[in-house]
Amino acid sequence: MNTYDIMEQAQSDAKYLNRLNRFDFGELLFPKSLDEYVDNKWELFQRGMMEFMWSCSMDKLQLLAEYIDECKMGN
Repeated sequence: MNTYDIMEQAQSDAKYLNRLNRFDFGELLFPKSLDEYVDNKWELFQRGMMEFMWSCSMDKLQLLAEYIDECKMGN
């Protein structure tokens, strides 16, 4: 798989993240965090998904990837 194919697949897969609402976002990524912290992260996510992903630790990226995989299996 070349870089273009990887980028194309990532773009397509990232669209599943638009299914997240504020509540599900918090439950998925920050289940034990204070609402204020989650609100700040949600705002960053809403402002720019790529910027948000750049700010994520590897465990958060893994959770996002698992969420996308679950969505893809459900379609």
